[in-house]
Amino acid sequence: MTIEELYIKLGGDFTKVCGRLPGRRFVERFVERYLADDSAESLLAALESGDVRESYRLALALKGVAGNLGFEDLEKTVARLAERLRAGEVTSEALSLGQSVKSQHQAAVKAIRLYLAEK
Repeated sequence: MTIEELYIKLGGDFTKVCGRLPGRRFVERFVERYLADDSAESLLAALESGDVRESYRLALALKGVAGNLGFEDLEKTVARLAERLRAGEVTSEALSLGQSVKSQHQAAVKAIRLYLAEK
């Protein structure tokens, strides 16, 4: 799998990301670092515990990471979650969006690991 194929799989646009960040190798390094980022797991734990403030803070952090990396599908889902949390409560809709974030995050991790194994 190429980095371009990885981005297609993740609903992103590698060319657009390279135009925003300082080049291919830079993007590749940050994609690898996504595996070490615990924002998604921490967000899900905060959501499950009902901690609205922490969930909101972590949603914004993950939205930034996903946006910077150009993981557009994940970024959109996390943005929707952050909007729901802004109201000040963890609703059933927020929990449902949290499950979507979890699925998208797991798919991203799996795809990145496959990309790295084939690199």
